[in-house]
Amino acid sequence: VTAQPLRVEDVQVQLQGDKATGRVMCFNPMEMALPESKTHTFFLGLWYVDEYRRTDKGWRISRREEVKSWVFNTPDFMNF
Repeated sequence: VTAQPLRVEDVQVQLQGDKATGRVMCFNPMEMALPESKTHTFFLGLWYVDEYRRTDKGWRISRREEVKSWVFNTPDFMNF
């Protein structure tokens, strides 16, 4: 499976001093190689649910959870 350019958008952040929480929408197109030089393209939609901390070097992700949202045209064996 080959990942295509990943898109993240709809970033929502709640600041709480030197900590923050956020939710980021991710659109992930994928391409799978098939026999005879064919491919199968499918799409995954998910949310990143994050916690952030401010450090001496700036804001950093301290925790990330990936929450599945939707799939389109995924191969049957993937069981999403």
